[in-house]
Amino acid sequence: MRRDANIVTLVLTDGKSSDDVGMPSIELRNISVVIALGVKNANLQQLQEIASSPQSSFAIMIREFSQLQGVADTILNAMCFVNGQRLHDIYAIIFH
Repeated sequence: MRRDANIVTLVLTDGKSSDDVGMPSIELRNISVVIALGVKNANLQQLQEIASSPQSSFAIMIREFSQLQGVADTILNAMCFVNGQRLHDIYAIIFH
């Protein structure tokens, strides 16, 4: 793996964890950028606890799976940018 590569974790859920997500989320955020993506009945508070900062960018709610296309930019930005600069112009290849 390249030293300048972002490690990105995508947590996708349509519910609420019955376990405490606090400590595992901290550990995960220490090693990766975490995008928490909730569908339908996901718990927004848990998504915000899981997601990297700013939560307004990385804790995302959608109503149905068909809306995943609409969050492609957020996912790709987390994967393809280091220090604000695009590493690879792969957006069109992956999602278009």
